[in-house]
Amino acid sequence: MSATALLVEGRLACRQVGVGGSDCRLGIFSLTDLDVGDVVERCYSLALPAWQANPEFTWSCGAFLASGPSPEGKIREVTPFSSEADAALLPLGWGMLYADAARTGLQANLVWHCEERDGAHWVILAAVSKITAGAELVISSRCWPASEDAAGRDVVSYATSQLREPDISLLRYLGSQSQDVVALDIGEAITHAGSRTCVADSTVHGQGVFARQRLVHGEVVEVAPCVVVDENEVPSYCGSFDGFSHGFADYIYEVHAYPSKIWDRRRDLSGLALGYGSIYNHSYEPNIEQKWAYSGSHRHVGCSCLALGFAYVTLRDIEVGEELLQNYGDEYWESRDIA
Repeated sequence: MSATALLVEGRLACRQVGVGGSDCRLGIFSLTDLDVGDVVERCYSLALPAWQANPEFTWSCGAFLASGPSPEGKIREVTPFSSEADAALLPLGWGMLYADAARTGLQANLVWHCEERDGAHWVILAAVSKITAGAELVISSRCWPASEDAAGRDVVSYATSQLREPDISLLRYLGSQSQDVVALDIGEAITHAGSRTCVADSTVHGQGVFARQRLVHGEVVEVAPCVVVDENEVPSYCGSFDGFSHGFADYIYEVHAYPSKIWDRRRDLSGLALGYGSIYNHSYEPNIEQKWAYSGSHRHVGCSCLALGFAYVTLRDIEVGEELLQNYGDEYWESRDIA
Protein backbone atom coordinates (compact mmCIF):
# COMPACT_ATOMS: atom_id res chain seq x y z
CA MET A 1 0.00 0.00 0.00
CA SER A 2 1.30 3.43 -0.95
CA ALA A 3 -0.67 5.58 1.48
CA THR A 4 -1.09 9.31 1.34
CA ALA A 5 0.78 11.34 3.94
CA LEU A 6 -0.76 11.69 7.38
CA LEU A 7 -2.95 14.79 7.33
CA VAL A 8 -5.24 16.50 9.84
CA GLU A 9 -8.33 15.03 8.15
CA GLY A 10 -9.24 13.02 11.25
CA ARG A 11 -9.52 16.23 13.21
CA LEU A 12 -12.30 17.76 11.16
CA ALA A 13 -15.99 17.93 12.00
CA CYS A 14 -19.01 18.55 9.78
CA ARG A 15 -22.08 20.16 11.31
CA GLN A 16 -25.11 22.24 10.41
CA VAL A 17 -24.86 26.02 10.29
CA GLY A 18 -28.06 28.07 10.50
CA VAL A 19 -31.53 27.07 11.59
CA GLY A 20 -33.47 26.83 8.35
CA GLY A 21 -34.29 28.23 4.95
CA SER A 22 -31.59 29.59 2.69
CA ASP A 23 -29.29 30.23 5.69
CA CYS A 24 -29.15 26.52 6.50
CA ARG A 25 -26.00 24.76 5.26
CA LEU A 26 -23.24 22.43 6.31
CA GLY A 27 -19.86 23.66 7.44
CA ILE A 28 -16.46 22.06 8.11
CA PHE A 29 -14.75 22.92 11.41
CA SER A 30 -11.26 22.24 12.74
CA LEU A 31 -11.01 20.23 15.96
CA THR A 32 -7.41 21.33 16.52
CA ASP A 33 -5.20 24.40 16.12
CA LEU A 34 -3.65 24.70 12.67
CA ASP A 35 -0.49 26.46 11.51
CA VAL A 36 0.12 28.15 8.18
CA GLY A 37 0.77 25.51 5.52
CA ASP A 38 -0.88 22.61 7.35
CA VAL A 39 -2.65 20.37 4.85
CA VAL A 40 -6.26 20.11 5.97
CA GLU A 41 -7.53 17.63 3.42
CA ARG A 42 -6.29 15.91 0.28
CA CYS A 43 -9.37 15.09 -1.80
CA TYR A 44 -9.45 12.46 -4.52
CA SER A 45 -11.36 14.19 -7.33
CA LEU A 46 -13.26 13.37 -10.50
CA ALA A 47 -12.71 15.44 -13.64
CA LEU A 48 -15.94 16.46 -15.39
CA PRO A 49 -16.42 18.36 -18.64
CA ALA A 50 -17.95 21.80 -18.23
CA TRP A 51 -21.38 20.70 -19.47
CA GLN A 52 -21.74 18.27 -16.55
CA ALA A 53 -20.98 20.87 -13.89
CA ASN A 54 -22.36 24.07 -15.40
CA PRO A 55 -24.60 26.23 -13.16
CA GLU A 56 -27.72 24.40 -14.36
CA PHE A 57 -26.61 21.37 -12.34
CA THR A 58 -26.47 20.89 -8.57
CA TRP A 59 -22.85 19.71 -8.81
CA SER A 60 -21.75 23.25 -9.71
CA CYS A 61 -21.92 24.13 -5.99
CA GLY A 62 -18.98 21.88 -5.20
CA ALA A 63 -16.93 22.15 -8.42
CA PHE A 64 -13.39 23.53 -8.61
CA LEU A 65 -11.73 24.87 -11.75
CA ALA A 66 -9.54 21.98 -12.92
CA SER A 67 -6.75 24.23 -14.16
CA GLY A 68 -6.30 25.64 -10.65
CA PRO A 69 -7.11 28.94 -8.94
CA SER A 70 -7.54 31.92 -11.23
CA PRO A 71 -5.70 35.19 -10.56
CA GLU A 72 -7.44 36.99 -7.69
CA GLY A 73 -9.96 34.17 -7.47
CA LYS A 74 -11.80 35.22 -10.61
CA ILE A 75 -14.72 32.92 -11.42
CA ARG A 76 -14.46 31.28 -14.83
CA GLU A 77 -17.42 31.83 -17.14
CA VAL A 78 -18.62 28.47 -18.41
CA THR A 79 -21.51 27.25 -20.50
CA PRO A 80 -22.66 23.77 -21.56
CA PHE A 81 -20.55 24.33 -24.68
CA SER A 82 -17.34 25.45 -22.99
CA SER A 83 -14.06 23.96 -24.18
CA GLU A 84 -12.34 20.97 -22.66
CA ALA A 85 -9.89 23.36 -21.03
CA ASP A 86 -12.75 24.50 -18.80
CA ALA A 87 -13.09 21.14 -17.06
CA ALA A 88 -14.25 20.97 -13.46
CA LEU A 89 -12.91 18.90 -10.58
CA LEU A 90 -15.48 17.42 -8.19
CA PRO A 91 -13.65 16.42 -5.01
CA LEU A 92 -14.80 13.50 -2.92
CA GLY A 93 -13.97 13.45 0.76
CA TRP A 94 -15.43 16.65 2.19
CA GLY A 95 -14.11 18.94 -0.53
CA MET A 96 -17.56 19.94 -1.78
CA LEU A 97 -18.75 20.95 1.71
CA TYR A 98 -16.35 23.76 2.66
CA ALA A 99 -17.78 27.27 2.67
CA ASP A 100 -16.59 29.39 -0.28
CA ALA A 101 -15.45 32.90 0.65
CA ALA A 102 -16.45 34.32 -2.73
CA ARG A 103 -20.02 33.06 -2.30
CA THR A 104 -20.59 33.56 1.42
CA GLY A 105 -18.61 36.72 2.23
CA LEU A 106 -16.74 34.84 4.98
CA GLN A 107 -13.02 35.34 5.49
CA ALA A 108 -10.97 32.64 3.76
CA ASN A 109 -8.47 30.73 5.89
CA LEU A 110 -7.69 27.97 3.37
CA VAL A 111 -6.07 27.97 -0.06
CA TRP A 112 -6.22 25.16 -2.60
CA HIS A 113 -4.38 23.78 -5.56
CA CYS A 114 -4.75 20.79 -7.93
CA GLU A 115 -2.41 17.87 -8.51
CA GLU A 116 -2.45 15.03 -11.00
CA ARG A 117 -0.53 11.83 -10.29
CA ASP A 118 -0.65 8.71 -12.45
CA GLY A 119 -3.91 9.87 -13.96
CA ALA A 120 -5.56 10.55 -10.57
CA HIS A 121 -6.74 14.07 -9.76
CA TRP A 122 -6.50 15.64 -6.32
CA VAL A 123 -7.63 18.91 -4.72
CA ILE A 124 -5.38 19.85 -1.79
CA LEU A 125 -6.63 22.25 0.89
CA ALA A 126 -4.15 23.96 3.22
CA ALA A 127 -4.24 26.63 5.94
CA VAL A 128 -3.23 30.10 4.78
CA SER A 129 -3.31 31.54 8.31
CA LYS A 130 -3.22 30.29 11.89
CA ILE A 131 -6.55 28.68 12.73
CA THR A 132 -7.82 27.98 16.23
CA ALA A 133 -9.71 24.86 17.22
CA GLY A 134 -13.43 25.26 16.66
CA ALA A 135 -13.12 27.68 13.74
CA GLU A 136 -14.99 27.10 10.50
CA LEU A 137 -12.75 26.33 7.54
CA VAL A 138 -13.40 28.56 4.53
CA ILE A 139 -11.72 28.19 1.15
CA SER A 140 -10.85 30.97 -1.23
CA SER A 141 -12.90 31.03 -4.42
CA ARG A 142 -13.43 27.71 -6.19
CA CYS A 143 -13.28 29.81 -9.39
CA TRP A 144 -16.26 27.89 -10.75
CA PRO A 145 -19.75 29.38 -11.21
CA ALA A 146 -22.49 27.90 -9.02
CA SER A 147 -26.23 28.13 -9.46
CA GLU A 148 -27.51 31.52 -8.35
CA ASP A 149 -30.23 29.73 -6.40
CA ALA A 150 -27.61 28.02 -4.23
CA ALA A 151 -27.03 31.26 -2.29
CA GLY A 152 -23.69 30.09 -0.87
CA ARG A 153 -24.91 26.70 0.31
CA ASP A 154 -22.89 23.52 0.03
CA VAL A 155 -23.86 20.81 -2.45
CA VAL A 156 -25.70 18.63 0.11
CA SER A 157 -27.82 21.48 1.44
CA TYR A 158 -28.60 22.86 -2.01
CA ALA A 159 -29.48 19.42 -3.38
CA THR A 160 -31.87 18.85 -0.48
CA SER A 161 -33.52 22.22 -1.06
CA GLN A 162 -34.25 21.18 -4.65
CA LEU A 163 -36.12 18.02 -3.66
CA ARG A 164 -39.89 18.14 -3.79
CA GLU A 165 -41.82 17.56 -0.59
CA PRO A 166 -42.97 14.10 -1.76
CA ASP A 167 -39.31 13.16 -2.30
CA ILE A 168 -38.42 14.33 1.20
CA SER A 169 -41.32 12.32 2.61
CA LEU A 170 -40.08 9.26 0.76
CA LEU A 171 -36.59 9.63 2.18
CA ARG A 172 -38.01 10.04 5.68
CA TYR A 173 -40.01 6.87 5.13
CA LEU A 174 -37.04 4.91 3.84
CA GLY A 175 -34.91 6.10 6.74
CA SER A 176 -37.49 5.01 9.30
CA GLN A 177 -38.49 1.67 7.70
CA SER A 178 -35.25 0.33 6.24
CA GLN A 179 -33.86 -2.87 7.73
CA ASP A 180 -30.35 -1.57 7.05
CA VAL A 181 -30.47 1.41 9.38
CA VAL A 182 -27.66 2.26 11.76
CA ALA A 183 -29.05 4.21 14.71
CA LEU A 184 -26.34 6.69 15.69
CA ASP A 185 -26.09 8.88 18.75
CA ILE A 186 -23.49 11.36 17.56
CA GLY A 187 -24.88 14.71 18.60
CA GLU A 188 -24.92 17.47 16.04
CA ALA A 189 -21.73 16.71 14.12
CA ILE A 190 -19.83 13.94 12.38
CA THR A 191 -16.06 13.54 12.25
CA HIS A 192 -13.86 12.83 9.24
CA ALA A 193 -12.75 9.21 8.76
CA GLY A 194 -9.16 10.27 8.06
CA SER A 195 -7.91 9.27 11.52
CA ARG A 196 -8.94 5.64 10.95
CA THR A 197 -8.57 5.25 7.18
CA CYS A 198 -6.83 6.79 4.18
CA VAL A 199 -7.08 6.84 0.38
CA ALA A 200 -4.23 5.17 -1.50
CA ASP A 201 -3.39 3.26 -4.69
CA SER A 202 -5.32 -0.01 -4.87
CA THR A 203 -4.51 -3.31 -6.57
CA VAL A 204 -8.27 -3.81 -6.98
CA HIS A 205 -9.01 -0.66 -8.95
CA GLY A 206 -7.55 2.84 -9.08
CA GLN A 207 -7.79 4.36 -5.62
CA GLY A 208 -9.12 2.58 -2.56
CA VAL A 209 -9.62 3.08 1.17
CA PHE A 210 -7.22 1.44 3.64
CA ALA A 211 -7.15 1.01 7.41
CA ARG A 212 -4.74 3.28 9.28
CA GLN A 213 -5.51 1.45 12.53
CA ARG A 214 -6.98 -1.88 13.55
CA LEU A 215 -10.75 -1.91 13.16
CA VAL A 216 -12.93 -4.31 15.13
CA HIS A 217 -15.98 -6.25 13.95
CA GLY A 218 -19.11 -4.08 14.03
CA GLU A 219 -17.25 -0.76 14.16
CA VAL A 220 -18.72 2.22 12.31
CA VAL A 221 -15.77 3.28 10.17
CA GLU A 222 -17.41 6.36 8.67
CA VAL A 223 -20.63 8.30 8.39
CA ALA A 224 -20.74 9.87 4.94
CA PRO A 225 -23.07 12.74 4.00
CA CYS A 226 -24.98 11.94 0.81
CA VAL A 227 -26.01 14.19 -2.08
CA VAL A 228 -29.47 13.14 -3.33
CA VAL A 229 -30.60 14.49 -6.69
CA ASP A 230 -33.09 13.67 -9.40
CA GLU A 231 -31.73 10.94 -11.68
CA ASN A 232 -31.68 13.45 -14.57
CA GLU A 233 -28.70 15.11 -12.87
CA VAL A 234 -26.59 12.02 -13.57
CA PRO A 235 -27.52 10.62 -16.99
CA SER A 236 -25.57 7.40 -17.50
CA TYR A 237 -26.98 6.32 -20.89
CA CYS A 238 -26.04 2.78 -19.76
CA GLY A 239 -22.45 3.66 -20.60
CA SER A 240 -23.17 3.43 -24.32
CA PHE A 241 -22.36 7.00 -25.25
CA ASP A 242 -18.77 7.00 -23.99
CA GLY A 243 -17.78 10.66 -23.69
CA PHE A 244 -21.37 11.65 -23.08
CA SER A 245 -21.76 9.42 -20.04
CA HIS A 246 -21.72 11.35 -16.79
CA GLY A 247 -18.52 11.38 -14.75
CA PHE A 248 -20.47 10.29 -11.65
CA ALA A 249 -22.30 7.44 -13.41
CA ASP A 250 -20.16 4.75 -11.78
CA TYR A 251 -20.21 6.38 -8.34
CA ILE A 252 -23.90 6.95 -7.65
CA TYR A 253 -26.40 4.80 -5.82
CA GLU A 254 -29.90 4.46 -7.15
CA VAL A 255 -32.49 5.36 -4.52
CA HIS A 256 -35.72 3.59 -5.47
CA ALA A 257 -38.78 4.69 -3.53
CA TYR A 258 -42.03 2.74 -3.60
CA PRO A 259 -44.05 3.60 -0.44
CA SER A 260 -47.56 3.88 -1.90
CA LYS A 261 -48.95 5.39 1.29
CA ILE A 262 -47.01 8.57 0.53
CA TRP A 263 -46.59 8.70 -3.23
CA ASP A 264 -48.58 7.03 -5.99
CA ARG A 265 -45.67 6.03 -8.19
CA ARG A 266 -42.04 5.04 -8.03
CA ARG A 267 -39.50 7.80 -7.67
CA ASP A 268 -35.96 7.29 -8.92
CA LEU A 269 -33.37 9.45 -7.22
CA SER A 270 -29.57 9.27 -7.39
CA GLY A 271 -27.32 9.40 -4.34
CA LEU A 272 -23.62 10.25 -4.21
CA ALA A 273 -21.85 9.39 -0.95
CA LEU A 274 -19.25 11.97 0.06
CA GLY A 275 -16.40 11.30 2.46
CA TYR A 276 -14.78 8.06 1.36
CA GLY A 277 -18.17 6.51 0.59
CA SER A 278 -17.69 6.64 -3.18
CA ILE A 279 -14.09 5.37 -3.07
CA TYR A 280 -14.56 1.98 -1.39
CA ASN A 281 -13.90 -0.72 -3.99
CA HIS A 282 -16.06 -3.78 -4.68
CA SER A 283 -15.61 -7.37 -3.57
CA TYR A 284 -17.91 -10.40 -3.30
CA GLU A 285 -16.03 -11.11 -0.07
CA PRO A 286 -16.49 -7.70 1.57
CA ASN A 287 -15.17 -6.64 4.96
CA ILE A 288 -17.51 -3.64 5.32
CA GLU A 289 -21.15 -2.99 4.50
CA GLN A 290 -23.07 0.17 3.72
CA LYS A 291 -26.17 1.09 5.76
CA TRP A 292 -28.42 4.11 6.00
CA ALA A 293 -27.29 6.38 8.83
CA TYR A 294 -30.30 7.56 10.77
CA SER A 295 -30.44 9.45 14.04
CA GLY A 296 -33.42 10.30 16.18
CA SER A 297 -32.13 13.87 16.47
CA HIS A 298 -32.11 14.27 12.66
CA ARG A 299 -35.51 12.93 11.65
CA HIS A 300 -36.38 15.84 9.36
CA VAL A 301 -34.42 15.92 6.11
CA GLY A 302 -33.65 19.65 6.09
CA CYS A 303 -29.94 20.03 5.41
CA SER A 304 -28.81 17.93 8.35
CA CYS A 305 -25.49 16.11 8.08
CA LEU A 306 -27.16 12.78 8.78
CA ALA A 307 -30.55 13.08 7.13
CA LEU A 308 -29.17 11.60 3.91
CA GLY A 309 -26.14 9.81 5.27
CA PHE A 310 -24.57 6.39 4.79
CA ALA A 311 -22.70 4.49 7.49
CA TYR A 312 -19.93 1.99 6.70
CA VAL A 313 -19.68 -0.83 9.23
CA THR A 314 -17.03 -3.55 9.51
CA LEU A 315 -18.10 -7.18 8.93
CA ARG A 316 -14.99 -8.58 10.66
CA ASP A 317 -11.80 -7.38 12.30
CA ILE A 318 -9.60 -5.45 9.82
CA GLU A 319 -5.86 -5.08 10.24
CA VAL A 320 -3.70 -2.02 9.56
CA GLY A 321 -2.98 -1.70 5.82
CA GLU A 322 -5.94 -3.81 4.68
CA GLU A 323 -8.18 -2.36 1.97
CA LEU A 324 -11.80 -1.81 2.97
CA LEU A 325 -14.12 -3.45 0.44
CA GLN A 326 -17.89 -3.53 0.06
CA ASN A 327 -20.23 -5.57 -2.14
CA TYR A 328 -21.88 -3.22 -4.64
CA GLY A 329 -24.67 -5.74 -5.22
CA ASP A 330 -25.99 -7.34 -8.39
CA GLU A 331 -28.27 -4.40 -9.21
CA TYR A 332 -25.26 -2.10 -9.53
CA TRP A 333 -23.69 -4.29 -12.24
CA GLU A 334 -26.97 -5.14 -13.97
CA SER A 335 -27.89 -1.44 -14.27
CA ARG A 336 -24.60 -0.90 -16.10
CA ASP A 337 -25.05 -3.95 -18.33
CA ILE A 338 -22.00 -5.63 -16.80
CA ALA A 339 -22.18 -9.38 -16.20
